[in-house]
Amino acid sequence: MLQRMTINAILKYIEDNIESVRVDINKLVRYSGYSRRYLQLLFKKHMGKTLGEYIQLRRVTRAAVLLRLTKLSINSVSERLLYDSQQTFTREFKKHTGYTPLQYRKMVYGFFQKITDYREIDEVIYKPKLCYINACNFTARVFSYKENFPFFHSSSSARWNFIDSLLENNESVTISHKINPCNDDNAHINMLVWNGDLDMNTHYTFTGGIFAYFYFKGGKEDYRRHTYNIYTISLPFYNLYNLNIYDLERITKLNDGYYLFEHYIPLNHQK
Repeated sequence: MLQRMTINAILKYIEDNIESVRVDINKLVRYSGYSRRYLQLLFKKHMGKTLGEYIQLRRVTRAAVLLRLTKLSINSVSERLLYDSQQTFTREFKKHTGYTPLQYRKMVYGFFQKITDYREIDEVIYKPKLCYINACNFTARVFSYKENFPFFHSSSSARWNFIDSLLENNESVTISHKINPCNDDNAHINMLVWNGDLDMNTHYTFTGGIFAYFYFKGGKEDYRRHTYNIYTISLPFYNLYNLNIYDLERITKLNDGYYLFEHYIPLNHQK
């Protein structure tokens, strides 16, 4: 129990500081109070890799997400993750992914074999159900907002105030999202709220195909962590890639004050 708590604290320390300070074994020895040798043995036992390997792969994985979901320049990504130079970043990125940053940014599929997500020891990996949804036309109200990285469907008060106002008169709300990268480290997110008013809304076409279905029950404070789990842990674990088209989400307010969240993620199998 104590060992797991120690490793989870180390993992969180790395994650919280990955873009602010150069995290290395010496800092982690001071942070944990353990000897260098014991900390390395403990980490390798629980994580299957050395601390140095883990830190390198977390930096590369964070860089990969920035390359895919923002329009930051390669040099900006390099500086943000505290690499000595763009050349060093390019060399390290290619060593771990097999691609240069530019090649990776242009790829249709966004995963690589050594992708290393942030998750605590024994954290559950959600298993999706695959389903097929037919294409259809629908009408929707548009709600757009910007979200700072890392983002996975905002937990911001503005978004939730809007959703709660809709749930006052509806048992559930159906939403579609699409992420449009901005020139900085924000993402412009279009959120479409489905309804049946054919006269006063914009018409859209929902792209059918194969979807990964996930669901969970919880509060607003649980939402961001669960969606992070879906996109950065479960999909790569099952070798699935979400397409950058509108997804589908249904939110239902339950009698006990919690919510039922149902996610349908458009996907293709990794090639």
